[in-house]
Amino acid sequence: ALLSALEDRASRIKEGALGLITMLAPRAPVQMGLAMPALFPLLQECVSDTHSGVVAAAGKCLDSVATVITQPETQKIMVNLKAAIVKPAENTQTCLDELMETTFVNSVDAASLAMLVPVVGRGLKEPSAELVKKAATTAGNICALVVDARDILPFVPMILPGLTRAVHHSHPDVRLAAERAHASLLRGAGLSEKSESEIDSLSKSASQLSLSKMDAAAGPSAEDLKVQALVTGLLGPAAKCGKATTEEVAYISVLLQSIARDARGVGGLKGEMKSLVWPVIGGLPMVEEEAVDAALEAVVKIVAEMLHVESDIKPADYIVRIEGIILAFAGKVLLRQTNLLLERGKRYGLVGQNGMGKTTLLNRVAAGDIKGFPKDVSVYYIQHEILSERNDSVVEFMVGQVPEGTTRDEVVAALVDVGFTDVHMAKAVGELSGGWRMKLAIARSMLWNADILLLDEPTNHLDKQAVAWLAQKINSLKSTVFLVSHDYDFLAEVLTNVVHIADNKLTYYDCGFRDFQAQRPEIVAALPSPENTVLEAMGGGQKAEREAAEAAAAAA
Repeated sequence: ALLSALEDRASRIKEGALGLITMLAPRAPVQMGLAMPALFPLLQECVSDTHSGVVAAAGKCLDSVATVITQPETQKIMVNLKAAIVKPAENTQTCLDELMETTFVNSVDAASLAMLVPVVGRGLKEPSAELVKKAATTAGNICALVVDARDILPFVPMILPGLTRAVHHSHPDVRLAAERAHASLLRGAGLSEKSESEIDSLSKSASQLSLSKMDAAAGPSAEDLKVQALVTGLLGPAAKCGKATTEEVAYISVLLQSIARDARGVGGLKGEMKSLVWPVIGGLPMVEEEAVDAALEAVVKIVAEMLHVESDIKPADYIVRIEGIILAFAGKVLLRQTNLLLERGKRYGLVGQNGMGKTTLLNRVAAGDIKGFPKDVSVYYIQHEILSERNDSVVEFMVGQVPEGTTRDEVVAALVDVGFTDVHMAKAVGELSGGWRMKLAIARSMLWNADILLLDEPTNHLDKQAVAWLAQKINSLKSTVFLVSHDYDFLAEVLTNVVHIADNKLTYYDCGFRDFQAQRPEIVAALPSPENTVLEAMGGGQKAEREAAEAAAAAA
């Protein structure tokens, strides 16, 4: 009814519907997210309505529905996205530029596509060949990040005509970008083998998919009934004694059924469900948190059965366990639907060819912005180059670099622990050699007491004695360590586990580097040589350029 009201000719009816949607979005974010593919095109029309009252109401509604989007990268660029939707002529190019520079570590869902596709579609209509190329490139990138065809299918009619036109553009670069995006769109939507008429029919019917799912007349599925039984078992005792209302039980049941029905994977699903149901039922008598966790785990199993997901992850004490991560940067998909698994107290080495995304992955772990990354896990990135613009002594520099409340005595104790003498502590930071700067970085990380330590090429510029000290120190730490290095003798000294990045996935080996070398000699033989790594670092070659680009993306 609300969507029909947005198409009404009367401005007061449109304003009323927009007001209700504005109010409902924060109260029912999951349901609103499911409705986004059908809702957003109508909202976009209201944004450009001729009646000022409708435009004002649409602006407030846009701000409200934007809050239901949980995809982290879309959230980060939300300001420019909304600006491009409200004033496309002025802001489309800026938004496309930001999209192309964004590092994606999460899949793109239907709710996010509802806001991204209009910007891309507008770019494809621009007269500028450069802007059309950017729009086509962005379209291809976004489509490559969609995990489930159901998410992108409703948007095919909105973007396919523009890409088809761009395929015949006069500029060869535009044609190439459009051809790639066209193939990526059809592949992502599962339409590569379909005819044009079939594509048109399927995509148009899919635009109503989210609405039909919420249609009560469709009747409950077997999975719906299983979820309903779980909720009844969980809240039944509280309901019988009047501590939980019928409405509360029904709401939780319908909410979990909707989430289970529309889940695209099981990674992070339990946490998502708990964040929605616990505020409602957490304070109810006779409802224990352990029982809620057990019920939600049962729902996850139901979803896994529906999606035919079979986890081959071994049981272990994981400090980080995230299934189905994605990593994409500068138009290239580096990881697709792979698992990030770090056991507590283990020391991992990430190995692979240059340009595969090793540094980018470390940056995203450092930022903790991968969806499902545990909020209670602290991460510290040990930077090799510690610089100070002022002529601070080592101690003075450290006092300003450690957690609030750390005493000067604690700083000095940490420095002594890594080998600093009074003479070294009195020196200016700029006077320290590479080895002593690494010791300073280790001392600083110790004071942060992080759960996970990250290091990228930590042995660069270190002599043999400093490398030996670093290996010994890392082996003495209790933190989980995740590092990248082309110094394979160093890896042999410190690693308990090896992670190989190749073919858009992470493969785990539960062994040290020498055993990994024995098991997979062909992989080790193809790895970049330490000599090439040193030359690149000294000469400012491809690796330096890549790291600079990846660092810029991480800071964005």
